[in-house]
Amino acid sequence: MKYIATLLCFFGVLSAQAQKMPDHLYLRAMRDEMQRSKKELRMKGGPKPFFIVYKLTQTERQQLSSHFGQAVVNNLQEAQDLHADVYLYAGTAKSNSSGFSADKSGSDLGVSYEVNIPKSYDGIRRALWKSTNTQYLSAATLYEKKEAYKKQKNLEGEEADFSYAPKTAYVEDIPPFTYRDEAQYQQLLNEITSLRPEIKHLEKLVAEFTRRQQEIYFLDSEGDFAVYPLQKEFIQVLFTYRSKHGYVIEEKETFDLDFYAPLDKEKLMQQVRAFYQAAAQRQNFEMAQSYIGPVLLRAQGAGRYFNRTFVSAMANTKPLLSSEISLGFSLAVSPFKDRMGLRVISPLFDVYDRPFAKEYNGQKLSKFTPIDAEGVKPQELQLIKNGKLMTLPTIRSLIKDQKQSNGHARSVNYAPRAALTNVFFIPKKTMSVAELERLFLEKCKEQEMEYCYIWDDKGDANSLLERVYTQDGRREWVLGRISGVDLRSLRSISAAADDLQVWQDGGNVVAPSIILEELTIDPVFAKPPRKPFVPFP
Repeated sequence: MKYIATLLCFFGVLSAQAQKMPDHLYLRAMRDEMQRSKKELRMKGGPKPFFIVYKLTQTERQQLSSHFGQAVVNNLQEAQDLHADVYLYAGTAKSNSSGFSADKSGSDLGVSYEVNIPKSYDGIRRALWKSTNTQYLSAATLYEKKEAYKKQKNLEGEEADFSYAPKTAYVEDIPPFTYRDEAQYQQLLNEITSLRPEIKHLEKLVAEFTRRQQEIYFLDSEGDFAVYPLQKEFIQVLFTYRSKHGYVIEEKETFDLDFYAPLDKEKLMQQVRAFYQAAAQRQNFEMAQSYIGPVLLRAQGAGRYFNRTFVSAMANTKPLLSSEISLGFSLAVSPFKDRMGLRVISPLFDVYDRPFAKEYNGQKLSKFTPIDAEGVKPQELQLIKNGKLMTLPTIRSLIKDQKQSNGHARSVNYAPRAALTNVFFIPKKTMSVAELERLFLEKCKEQEMEYCYIWDDKGDANSLLERVYTQDGRREWVLGRISGVDLRSLRSISAAADDLQVWQDGGNVVAPSIILEELTIDPVFAKPPRKPFVPFP
């Protein structure tokens, strides 16, 4: 079944006046409680509520799992949940409670939420009322503390805390959620976990099937609204084993499935067998020695690398005002904030943020964002051109030389902060993967290296890497620690392949295989855990 965007052309966003809000029970409850909050929510002597956001997420999912050929008894076979998120700014457009923390951990920036809400008009209103009350009390307190802090630091002339934007309305038809045949998919999972990889000392083998649809209902006090589905279906296979060195190694692979099409079992089983065979070849790895030199990152490794460096550093482009100084990394200001026009990455790359992208090359992208967390239509951004920083993701709270939000407010646990969505690293000059590997070995020989390393995203802190010997091309797997991964290393990318792939283990990055001129590989410092007194049966 296909769903279509209602009255929208090429994901265009109409004004709230032109696009009528659907007559849906959830939206009626949200609208009515919003109007009541705007009219009646007051604290004697306190600031007025200035901006309110309500977001309802209804999740329906089907999950099945298998362990060593047997169905897991406590399968979450079918589940539904209605979840509400509420956040609120108190004050005025010029100065309000947003962007300030008086807590070391930033816990006062949290979003109020309610789970397992009754799916009724009254149940939804009660949940929104409760969270709105909690948020208003927190926002009013923050506003008073923020005003005192600004006066103490003489910050009265700062940019406005809130910028207005054109009204946004986005509506997609949401299809009814349908379930896959439970018996068929459970049998499939049992077959996957019965087809064991040829691994010694295998301790865990699990296959999980997940089919999920989230219905998103968004409304803010400016009249912006959105209704749309997010859908995902996949099978994840995970196993652990104890290596000859005593380390517990986890291997994991996720196989995306078409949400609407019938299962192609033959294709899936071929992919699973290939995963098992590749993992079996890695099991007799050696331990890495200290190394500094060129490293080839295959596309999946490059995706993790770009996410760890560039993407994470692009978050929070406006400094968070705080009366505390020990806020965590997730709340720290972006190091790119003052580097506009500078070369921050290899000139080989242009980099784009594409909020409206739903898939790439048949692979789903999970950060499709037709409306941001502050009700603004997201813009596609060219972040990098020829290696130079061209723009930053921004929100309604203005930064220097910014006139309006470009729709990149995201809210995950915290009140909205600037962040990226689907990030595409597009190389301007490419070669085949085989040519990239030949160039890589030539570089290693020129530097008189005995061997170099290739990383394919097998692990994070401790990683399985391929050691390639320069004289005879011999290869072996080793376990080591990748270090020296920082923003400076982005400028040391010297070549890229033509194999763009989606990496989405915690983010959405589309990237090719690349050569980094210098990266550090260290031995694994941690000792392996004590072996069991009796071997695994």
